[in-house]
Amino acid sequence: VLKGHSGYVEYSVFSPDGKSIASASEDETIIIWDARNGRKKEVLTGHKGPVMTISYSSSGNRLVSASYDNTIRLWDLRKSNSIKTLIGHKSFVSCADFDSSRNKIISSSRGDGILFLWDANTGKSLQQLNGHDHFVFTVSYSNDDRYFLSASLDGTIKMWDANSLELISMYTDIKYPTGIACFSPDAKFIAYGDGTVLKIFEVSSGTVVMELCG
Repeated sequence: VLKGHSGYVEYSVFSPDGKSIASASEDETIIIWDARNGRKKEVLTGHKGPVMTISYSSSGNRLVSASYDNTIRLWDLRKSNSIKTLIGHKSFVSCADFDSSRNKIISSSRGDGILFLWDANTGKSLQQLNGHDHFVFTVSYSNDDRYFLSASLDGTIKMWDANSLELISMYTDIKYPTGIACFSPDAKFIAYGDGTVLKIFEVSSGTVVMELCG
């Protein structure tokens, strides 16, 4: 058990090399932990609202965080400081994820259905995608950065081409969207929360192949 936050832990993720764990909290901080002994390595501060999600770059040297202060922050973990603040969303930023292959960041907001694409070097907004009719809970890249998905309260999950930014497919059989969605490591399946059920569907056919209840 890792104890250190003064508020609810909203998100946690292993570093690419598995040696560290980053946790994001309602207390507006991010803590980097040593995964081997559970010791606190550093505390990242700067957000003025709960930190909802965090994502490592493939090198593990950078971290991107999404916050309810309407901003995204890019952190240099070698220097333990925030190097960019990305401003553009008009409401709570629900999620942000790295496209390390193209050095870009995708983000979503709970205030609208707009996705923002950012340059991870300059922090500038490159493009906005109007893909949903309600706020977006989750954006997530596939492991190979070829695709990303977005999951929304409008009851849809959309799969996009990360290079062309074209919509590839849309899945609509979601009765009670919870906002939890991610690719399998080979990007052949997507797991998502539908109320109290975790469903897994095949990307190629859009067919639900497994339902996990419990």
